[in-house]
Amino acid sequence: MSLNEKILYITPYLPFPNNKAANLFISKRIELLSKKFDIELLSITNGNYSVDITNHRINNYLSDFDYIFRKSVTIKSILKAIFTKETLFNILSQDIINNVKSKIKLQEYKLIIIEHSYLSSMIIEEISEISPKIVTVFHNIETDYFYDLYQKTSFLNPHKYFYYIEYKGCKKNESELLKSNSKAFWFLSRQDLEFVREKSNNKNLLLSTTISFNLKKHTGNIKKYDLLYMGQLDNQRNLHGLEWFLKNVWRLLEDNNLSFAIVGRGSTKIIKKLIAPYKGIDLIGEVENLDDIFSESKITVVPIFNTIGVQTKLFDALSQGNIVICTEDAIKGTDFKDNEHLLIANDAKGFEYNIMSVLNNEDKYQFMYQNLKKIQDNFRSEVLINDMLDSINEKK
Repeated sequence: MSLNEKILYITPYLPFPNNKAANLFISKRIELLSKKFDIELLSITNGNYSVDITNHRINNYLSDFDYIFRKSVTIKSILKAIFTKETLFNILSQDIINNVKSKIKLQEYKLIIIEHSYLSSMIIEEISEISPKIVTVFHNIETDYFYDLYQKTSFLNPHKYFYYIEYKGCKKNESELLKSNSKAFWFLSRQDLEFVREKSNNKNLLLSTTISFNLKKHTGNIKKYDLLYMGQLDNQRNLHGLEWFLKNVWRLLEDNNLSFAIVGRGSTKIIKKLIAPYKGIDLIGEVENLDDIFSESKITVVPIFNTIGVQTKLFDALSQGNIVICTEDAIKGTDFKDNEHLLIANDAKGFEYNIMSVLNNEDKYQFMYQNLKKIQDNFRSEVLINDMLDSINEKK
């Protein structure tokens, strides 16, 4: 029987399998904390079906796992969201909240960690009456996320009105959360941390970008692709960035007989239509092992012009020894710097220049790999876990 102190870890979805960024951050944090604590995972999930965690890696780091089903959206909840400052995204019924409160009453937890500010804002007031030892993990500022979607969506698109309802609800919820008595706020993005520092009296703020960053260098491989684009293919920001790159950058490059791979999960129907007018492009879709595609590629491009949170594809590509060419927006919230760890371009000519410069003289840019080695220690497990322990124990 373990004598470790316990942490109740609450997530608004199942944090497995590791096929998306949020799950990678959560599973890595659980892995690290399990070295010092017994982790009990409680996830809120869709539908009414059984969940088997046995074959998922995260199971190795848990002392217990349970899940509950989220509240369904009803006509009543829609009307409430329209005429009040509630959010349609409210996934918690009173029964769910009572279930969580009962669990907390039955166990003595060192800490309760809640992933995502939107979930924390829905539950923190009630459970803080029982346990004030609560850490909220911000993946992004939800208010910014929905407002950005609202602004960029046509008035003819019914989604625009959904985004506005969510923006209104998230603004109220996050405002109340920042005034709550959370023990600490943890962040994936430095930009979000600085935003909250100005809005909240809570001084226990931690940048906790829990992601593997073990530098590799693929040598001796024949590089099949000059350029690589990777990302969730049904994400609107990714689609916008890829479409912009094809229309404005690839058309300048395709006569140079270059090869371009597009990798990512999600429907490929829209992507096939996007790439149809162009030559030299391979649509690969989802891959099980990213190491293989990185080892076959010279440059990873990240043409993202609006970001929320942290772009994990940067960490993936840089840790694999790829040269990354991205927009300034793509590095927001990180400590990566232009012409030190990667190359920045904010327009078509800038992308074209940087891409051709690297392809014509790859050796010239090997200094960036050496610079990345210098910051690799910041992502070592010992550093990440010690930072979290200091925050938990409130050591400044």
